[in-house]
Amino acid sequence: MNENIKSQEEIKKIIIDIEQKWPVDRWIVNGIHIWPLVRIKIYTHYLSKLLSVANGNNSNNVASAKKNAWTEKIKKSYSIISFLYFLMFFFLRLKKKKIVFFGAHFHRVLQNGVYFNRFYDSMIEAHNLKEDVYVIEYRKVNPLNFNQQAIIDLEKYLGAYRLIIKMLNKFKSKENVYALEGYKEFYDYLDLKMLGIELESLINWSLKINSLKRFFNILFKKIEPQKIVFLGYYGLDDLTAAVVSANEMQIKTVDLQHGTQINNMAFNSWTKFPESGFNTVVKEFWTWDEESKKAIDLWASKTSNTTAKTIGQPYVSYWLNKRKEDFSKPNKILYTLHLSKIEEMLGSDLIFVIKNINYQWILRLHPRNSIAKEDLENFLEINKIKDKVIIQSPIEMPLPKVLSESVLHVTNYSGALIEARMMNIPSVIINKLGLEIYEQYIDNELVHFIDNESLDFCTSFQTLIRKIETRKSVDGTYKVFNPLLNDFNII
Repeated sequence: MNENIKSQEEIKKIIIDIEQKWPVDRWIVNGIHIWPLVRIKIYTHYLSKLLSVANGNNSNNVASAKKNAWTEKIKKSYSIISFLYFLMFFFLRLKKKKIVFFGAHFHRVLQNGVYFNRFYDSMIEAHNLKEDVYVIEYRKVNPLNFNQQAIIDLEKYLGAYRLIIKMLNKFKSKENVYALEGYKEFYDYLDLKMLGIELESLINWSLKINSLKRFFNILFKKIEPQKIVFLGYYGLDDLTAAVVSANEMQIKTVDLQHGTQINNMAFNSWTKFPESGFNTVVKEFWTWDEESKKAIDLWASKTSNTTAKTIGQPYVSYWLNKRKEDFSKPNKILYTLHLSKIEEMLGSDLIFVIKNINYQWILRLHPRNSIAKEDLENFLEINKIKDKVIIQSPIEMPLPKVLSESVLHVTNYSGALIEARMMNIPSVIINKLGLEIYEQYIDNELVHFIDNESLDFCTSFQTLIRKIETRKSVDGTYKVFNPLLNDFNII
């Protein structure tokens, strides 16, 4: 397989070609549809090469320090009987709720002294749903969360469950059943041994999903939710097990958009699937805009039970409705950084622009940023632009607030472009990959493109600034979607 990938379109073609050549919709291991796992692994592998950075979404659980700490604590402090009592007490305390939300600490922002899930808590507060929901945190749990009584620390209880299963599995034989017509031919054709998708790995993965699924069967049976909602249904085994469990129990499974979906192969361009969908994929997609919905509809409409609906961006609507009237003129430029090297994000031409345009720049770090703040500050100091720049963590300031203070949003390929567009804030894409992702959004009014590798980048950027300085701002009313309702009309 050619590793020299130059565009998202090439990745898409590789995946679609595979779907046409092999019966991927019938690949099942121990009752688990495995093509979504394999498809997304292929996609993220090639995308990471395209972005020249390792993608944070992989299909294996990332063992956090917190997870290890809990596991070790439980191992040392409890016997298997104690584990069982620990879990029984947890399950007995659960109450019936209408919705179970799955989220993580990086979906939260510090607001009024508490950590606020930008997507879920916006809807919970706007529609007074505190008593109707559980919010399951699947990574670390921040202190002082909004609606703290609704928080379930997944690793705390799933960690105990895993240890019980590990002990019991020592006395249990495994019989594997799988249907993988043509899989060996596909595997040899793909020639990507490092992806961990050989038969043995798929069997181990399916056994793990089925084992974890039983935990969620008990959980959902106790809570009896109408809907299970994810902010990214794929990428972690715990979430996959929850999706499979809910699908089997015929509870509505939902993915709420939290970033770019156009051209993302976890959401788009599925060409072969079971008539009732894969059991490892959610059945409903809540999108921010019509463009994303239409892309999903192209394939979802061919299934019997998969749908998409446009709900807007709950936090944008929530924040704009709550903000105090402030008609001060925006005086900043926001640059949403991506996962890459500093030098790639801040090339010489962009540094020249920062130096020569009379605006304060906000460099907003990516939620999964791995760049040390000190390194970025040193880079700014060396290039003599430190006084023109503010480095901002995504947790310390609401994105809608930063956007409302900005005359322009600069991005390579951030999903913040869609949020800026909703708020009538102009964005400029400066990366060819971003152009490929958002090509249908470009209108030269709210969404622009200037190639950061072009010779006239600096001149074009300055021309754009002069153009947008003459724009008139437009404000409006915004509805926050109610997740308990089936219909929603955006104004």
